[in-house]
Amino acid sequence: MPDETLDRDWRIPDVLWERIVPLLPVRKPHPLGCHRPRVDDRRAMDAIFFVLRTGWPVECSERHGHLFE
Repeated sequence: MPDETLDRDWRIPDVLWERIVPLLPVRKPHPLGCHRPRVDDRRAMDAIFFVLRTGWPVECSERHGHLFE
């Protein structure tokens, strides 16, 4: 079972996320409504920052890979 404390350690803090949200474009639904729904903006940004901070070494893949499923 994943360690929730460890998972929270690398996520974007709420204070920073509140400053990022106004900079993101408005989410528009696909005009045909048929495509896979977009990933949540915060989950996507968490993943981007995680890779930038860690370089995504193999050790992290084994330990944190479940976070991006």
